[in-house]
Amino acid sequence: MNFDKRKRSKEEARDLVHIPADEIRPYEVLTAPVYVYLKANQKFIALKGPLDFFDENSIKNILGKNNIFIGPFYEEAQEIKKYAKALREELMQPYVRYNDFNDRPFPDPQITLPTYARSRICLRKATEIWSSDRTIEPFVVMIYIDELCGLIPKSDLIRAYNRDVDQFELALLRSSWAVFLAMHLGYYDLDALTHLRLNAFNWTFDLPNNKVGFSETDRIIKTAMETVKVIDQKTIQDLMFKERDDELSRRLAARFDFRAVEYLGDDQNSWSIYGEKGFLVER
Repeated sequence: MNFDKRKRSKEEARDLVHIPADEIRPYEVLTAPVYVYLKANQKFIALKGPLDFFDENSIKNILGKNNIFIGPFYEEAQEIKKYAKALREELMQPYVRYNDFNDRPFPDPQITLPTYARSRICLRKATEIWSSDRTIEPFVVMIYIDELCGLIPKSDLIRAYNRDVDQFELALLRSSWAVFLAMHLGYYDLDALTHLRLNAFNWTFDLPNNKVGFSETDRIIKTAMETVKVIDQKTIQDLMFKERDDELSRRLAARFDFRAVEYLGDDQNSWSIYGEKGFLVER
């Protein structure tokens, strides 16, 4: 992924986050540029960019070194991940139902949370990373879903990366967006969402854009591909679904409207890969 400031001066160290090399996980998609500090040049030089990853060999090459830093958006990404972790923990919690008369739990209180309740949790929690103006950046969605669903399998990641880096990056954004759309439609099972994400990731490579299956998940993937068209797409506006005339988009538009009324605040957190804390200059 293109990013600004491939080189940084020594004075910019205050903007970077020092990260021990042994804390870098192999095949984890990077959320910010990673730099190495070269004493001879007194400069920070980018090793990897956003949407790239380290394999085992590249991690071995930097182990033991104390000069690895990551761009400032790393801290923003950690905040986004906290929201995804909170959702995952909530979905995995058993549901405790209480007796209406004495507020004591039933003898077997750990029962399955009703489908509508888990669906509502997903919608409420997903709303937390939308901006108040009903926009969101595809990169922010990717960070959230990567934390929620876990790493893409190593074999799929390497195969896609070696095939076409640009398409690999687009697949990361599209597959995450597909899962995010599914969450807004009521999908909440983590295994199903993870499976959907991998299918959407592979679709970018293995299926022509005009080949559409009949299942709803196929249509979700197709919609994700049609609404995240390029790697450098800046934002997604949920109101655009009102302009689409297919049944799935109409349902999404209704869900987005409901979410805006019920959950979206006027002072939502807003993250951006552009500007001072990001890694791109807005042009």
